[in-house]
Amino acid sequence: LAAKAIESCVSGCIHVAMHRTLFQAHRLLQRSRLALLQPSLAPRWHTTRLSSSTVPLLDKSVTKTPDTTIEAVTEAADNDKVDAIQQQLAKHADDFVFVPLGGCGEVGMNCSLYGHKGQWLMIDLGQCFDDRSDFYGTEGYIPDTTFIEQRLSDLQAIVITHGHEDHIGAVAALWQRLGSKPIYCSPMVYHMLKLRFDKANVAITDADLHVLQPHQTTTVGEFEFHLEPMTHSIPESYAVLLRHPSGKHVFHTGDWRLDDDPVVGPPVDYKRLQEIGDQGVLAMLGDSTNASVKGASLSEQDAITGLREAMQACNPEGLMVVSCFSSSVARIQGVVKLAQEMGRTPMIPMGAMASMADISKQCGFGFDSLIDESADFVPKVIENVGIRDVISHFHASNSLSQLSADDESNQDGSEHSVPMKDRFHPQYNLARKDVLLLATGCQGEPNAALPRLAGASTFFTPIDSIIFSSRPIPGNEVGVRTLLNALRKTGVNVIESERDGFMTHVSGHPYRDDLKRMFELTRPDIVIPVHGEYIMQDDHAELARECGVKHTMVPSNGGAYAISPQGVEEICRVPSGVWLMDGTTVRHANSFALKGRRHVTQEGLVVISVVRQPPKKVDRKNKRIKVMISTVGLGEKTSPSNELSKGITDAVFANLKLWPLPGRGPGSEFRAQVSQETISVVNKVLGKRPRVVVHWFDAQ
Repeated sequence: LAAKAIESCVSGCIHVAMHRTLFQAHRLLQRSRLALLQPSLAPRWHTTRLSSSTVPLLDKSVTKTPDTTIEAVTEAADNDKVDAIQQQLAKHADDFVFVPLGGCGEVGMNCSLYGHKGQWLMIDLGQCFDDRSDFYGTEGYIPDTTFIEQRLSDLQAIVITHGHEDHIGAVAALWQRLGSKPIYCSPMVYHMLKLRFDKANVAITDADLHVLQPHQTTTVGEFEFHLEPMTHSIPESYAVLLRHPSGKHVFHTGDWRLDDDPVVGPPVDYKRLQEIGDQGVLAMLGDSTNASVKGASLSEQDAITGLREAMQACNPEGLMVVSCFSSSVARIQGVVKLAQEMGRTPMIPMGAMASMADISKQCGFGFDSLIDESADFVPKVIENVGIRDVISHFHASNSLSQLSADDESNQDGSEHSVPMKDRFHPQYNLARKDVLLLATGCQGEPNAALPRLAGASTFFTPIDSIIFSSRPIPGNEVGVRTLLNALRKTGVNVIESERDGFMTHVSGHPYRDDLKRMFELTRPDIVIPVHGEYIMQDDHAELARECGVKHTMVPSNGGAYAISPQGVEEICRVPSGVWLMDGTTVRHANSFALKGRRHVTQEGLVVISVVRQPPKKVDRKNKRIKVMISTVGLGEKTSPSNELSKGITDAVFANLKLWPLPGRGPGSEFRAQVSQETISVVNKVLGKRPRVVVHWFDAQ
């Protein structure tokens, strides 16, 4: 029984992991990102590890136990390299040293360090999601912070520019590992981080989270900085202006666009940007996402106008779904307002968007802020609806399932004749034409609302419409394409901004004309493009030179760049790379667990359980040895073919002489020999070299 239990458990777990990641793993092996994830394939400078010491994840004073753990770094430190790096940093102690640990050469995982006089300030600590993130079952990747962990006493604080996942996604997972340093942020990010820390079961107090107001000068160690308001696709987005010893600013822009009508928050302040330029900008480290795109970015109000046009083109009798990012508060406010214009009730499923609805209310700009209370129809936003409830109530029907037998309220046939205060009582049914469903999942995330609805075989009907108010983030194209194919197969009307000509989405990042305008206003001496793939950074730097900027540098993750009035130069390379989020654990890409999954995904698994009965407890056939074999990824069933079964069983019996007597030795030699011969058998029959797990027991 013990043998069968272990065999079933091991086989089942790895079987699920293997099938979940087979396709993504195959794609990943073809991608250059593998060079970063597998040290043997990466340039030596990019994968250097500095220390084998483990930073405790928990402080003894913390009463809550975090659900996220981090595997210990096992690589040995290279003291010569440590000393060489420190010597180079010491030479530029009076300058600013910029070290990106993430966000360069990629879209996402933003994490920047600024060093000055032996102290460090971190700006943003993000996570990245794309088609490479599902690395053998992992959920995303975050920066390898080994470099700064060797200098924890010198790290002064963490500053967050805004609340997008690629800027805050790793904070809860790594905060205690980074010494529980103070975090400085906006009110909105404060509420978002409090929620994340609570979900991660990590204790954090207001003494650790400092809310800053715009232009509030803050001094932390050797650093003086303030948050400068910027317009972006999420409220309360800020640049960080650091005071350089020269008296000028180092302008870390964060994410931005020039938006004269952002719906939520003040418009871009051109006069203020001009004043910053007058004060002097030594270096601008800026958003490169759209540096290759000609023209100027559009306003959030343009997206609302485009959504109105798209909604008017939809079938009025069908369910209407708008999919966007949960953090696009202004976009969601506009959609709720449009729902009122069209006499529909906005419905928000449980999950990220419902959480953002609560946070927005606390910050004073709730999703229903634009609703006209004096209109004839004043919808109440229905929040926290379970996806299963949505599916069961709307499933291939013309109305919600009967929640009550009483529907006399609509006898006059009027669509909204029910008094507003009673309209949302469960006894009143909502037809598909009465609802506008707001859904996450526009990037193809499998657990988000829209992909789950698409997976319900007959949920959508041909009269329904789905409007995408987004565009694929670079790296997410495969997931988005998979979702679109699944939706189109249902016959539902799918509206995409670029394909169908409706301006249902505008980017939150600057185009080339916006970058030119920013250069004109702030007149930086140095431009260091960040936040983008290399081609985006390179186009950003080229544009800066065309606009007369004296010095440019295209940085990469792991570079250390000295910023001074004389210009910018790379002074050394530091440890960098990625860690992978794996459930509640953060792992290295070359960890034993992921190596095992990689092997099983490519070569399969064989589990062998061998039980030796005592002489007095043999079965009717007088057999003392019982052999049970299960395989994963080597056939259509978990039981092996007769040829494999015979070959593996023969290998077991041929090596029984290596099985130690009860209580005498671990049997490692027996396991090793059986494993090796099993690999030979499978390789001969199937051409595979599987991972082999051997369990052996002496029955009592």
